[in-house]
Amino acid sequence: MIVRHGVHRGRATRLAVALGTALSSAAVCGLLVAATPVAAASPVLPSSAIAMDGTPAGLPGGGVTVQPYTAATVMSQARLRAASPASASGCLAVDAWRNEYTLLGALAYRWHVTDHYCWSANRITSTTTGYYVSDADGFEIFNGIAGTDDYYFVHFSGVSNSGHYTYREAAMENCIWAVCLSTQYPWVSITAYGDGSYSYSYGG
Repeated sequence: MIVRHGVHRGRATRLAVALGTALSSAAVCGLLVAATPVAAASPVLPSSAIAMDGTPAGLPGGGVTVQPYTAATVMSQARLRAASPASASGCLAVDAWRNEYTLLGALAYRWHVTDHYCWSANRITSTTTGYYVSDADGFEIFNGIAGTDDYYFVHFSGVSNSGHYTYREAAMENCIWAVCLSTQYPWVSITAYGDGSYSYSYGG
């Protein structure tokens, strides 16, 4: 399977952080690490401890699980982490996510995007996409979808619908009681190909 980690460079990530100047490096536990441009310093962690996509060093920025399935199969909650090789036909359920962390390096939540797709003879024959939040630490509020994109494209020459792209961006508010301190816009994209392979990326 083709799995390419990385930062999606085709879409600017929108980030609005409403922080007063009175908040110092002793930030309230639960405040999220905002994604920062390359070479920009983190408001709390030293710049050497921040990855290019805003993830604290040594912590995963995201991940993926893949499970073969058929249209008549109800997906199990136990997701297989190994994907089947590309083949002439079949179906896969791809679940990719973006991890977001607090200023102290604890996991704040995961933003997931799913794509259940089938293919045959180098053509995507069906696709169903979705999204959800998991592993929230209790300070995060999902405030709806901030961005979305879905389209088919030609991946194999002369074969229509031989690729499919999906993108979902969430608006996640970081709140303590009735006070919301910041909003993050995590996003995940999944690209499925007509030979059964896929790629994904994340950011925000």
